[in-house]
This record gives sequence, C-alpha cells and structure tokens, in this order.
Amino acid sequence: MNTLTPSRRNVMRALAAITTGLPTLAYAAPSLVCAPLEPTMEWQAAVKAMDAARAAYDAYYNDIYEPVFNARRQQRSDEEAELQRRIDAIPHYTTTSSYETADGAMVHLTTADSLCVRLAMSMVGDAGVDDYAQCCHELFIKGIGKRIMREQEIRKGFTFSELADTPADIEAEHDRLEKASYAAWCAVADFEAATPGDLIAKVTVLKAQDANLDHDEMLADLRRVFGEA
Repeated sequence: MNTLTPSRRNVMRALAAITTGLPTLAYAAPSLVCAPLEPTMEWQAAVKAMDAARAAYDAYYNDIYEPVFNARRQQRSDEEAELQRRIDAIPHYTTTSSYETADGAMVHLTTADSLCVRLAMSMVGDAGVDDYAQCCHELFIKGIGKRIMREQEIRKGFTFSELADTPADIEAEHDRLEKASYAAWCAVADFEAATPGDLIAKVTVLKAQDANLDHDEMLADLRRVFGEA
C-alpha cells in the first residue's frame, strides 16, 4: 500500500521534474514552484574556489613539475639510446666458408642478417659435417659468439648517470597544490545543498566529473531542500 500522502507525492514528483528537466507545473508543490533555481552565492563561491585551485595546480604541474620530470626521463632515454648505438656498432661477421643452394648458388652467412643468425643458432650442437653445417658452425663461433661477448662487455662497462630526485621544494609545492585542489573539490562534492538551484548545480557538476553520487549525502541534501533537515 502506498503510504505517500497526495501532497508528499506531488513534492516527490516535483523534485523528479527538477532533476530531469521535465515540466513541473502539473505536479509541483507551491513552495517548489516559487523556489529559485539559480545556485546560491555560497555554491558559486565553492565552485570558483575549486576552479582556481585546480588551475593553480595545473599551471604548476605543466610549467614546473612536468618539465623537471621529463628532463630526468629524457636523460635516461638518451643514455639508453647511446648504449644501443654502441652495441649496434659492433662489427658484423661474414663467413669465409659457404654452402651450395639447390639452384647452385654459393651462399655465405653473416651476422648482419637475422635469418642467417637463426639458421646458425638452429644448428648449435648438430654434428653435421656438410658445407651447410660447417658454415653455420663458423658463423656461430666466430661471429655470433664474439658479438655476444662483445655486447656483454659493452653493457658491463656502460654506466648510467645517477638520476637526482625531484628537488624537495618543487616536490613540496606540487604536493601542497595537489592537496589544495583536492580539498577544494571535496568542498564542492560535499557541499550541503539547501535549495533546488544548489542541488541541480551540484548534481550537474558531479555528473560532468563522472563522480559517484553518495546516497546518504544526496538524501541529506534532499531533506534540506524540503526543509526536513
């Protein structure tokens, strides 16, 4: 059995109309028809403070914090590129021996060709004595093996720079602005709406930010709007 009185039912319909944008004249309670839908100065001040705090944080992050972080990251990236350049500069080896293909061509293997490297690696441990096996064996011992050892020497001898931490003052200011921005956001998200205008504005902001609506907070707002707090 529905326990809502007719007047109470009208009020709930009016609220639904306000929050969804539907016409309200047919059902609205007199007090809500006359209620201003413009948000209060308190709400506007909270939103203004949130926007200002967020702008301050974004500006500091973009102009100060991120460039410092990117400089450290770029330094490491440059050093990794230099290490790879030294490895790539290791001379390649081409076999003196060769093997005959089915069409009669004589082929030499080289470490510059990844296919040749795979062919030679596939023959590791094979006891074959034909020209193909001998060619693969030569490439593995005199070419691939030496390149692997040389690469290990280069890696062992390469020293990456010690990346300094972000300066303490920059880190501290970043944290301060981040906390201030979050606090200003919470002041908006937790704003105690007491008018239809504030409630509509609050739900609009939370929806735009893809924030979840807290049921208990929303019920508290509704009670304040209806004068039941």
